[in-house]
Amino acid sequence: MLKKVLIIFLTIALLFSSISNTFAEKVYTNDVLEKYKSKKDKQMTEEQKIKESERKEKAKKEAIEVEEKMWRNANPKDKTKSILIEKE
Repeated sequence: MLKKVLIIFLTIALLFSSISNTFAEKVYTNDVLEKYKSKKDKQMTEEQKIKESERKEKAKKEAIEVEEKMWRNANPKDKTKSILIEKE
């Protein structure tokens, strides 16, 4: 009788132990995944900022080139502005 009660008690304890370990594993895994995702999101935002600044610089250079070409077409004899732009 005592052996049966002991076996049942140990079986129930083992069952609860495995359930709690599984639950703890899931919680830990979710925490790790959330931290990884937040790190990845931060990296993505930094990469996006870099790309955005590169795009702005490229657009600025293109705008300067277009302005210089337009000015040269309007004033083909006057080279002062093109010299000033080249110095910048």
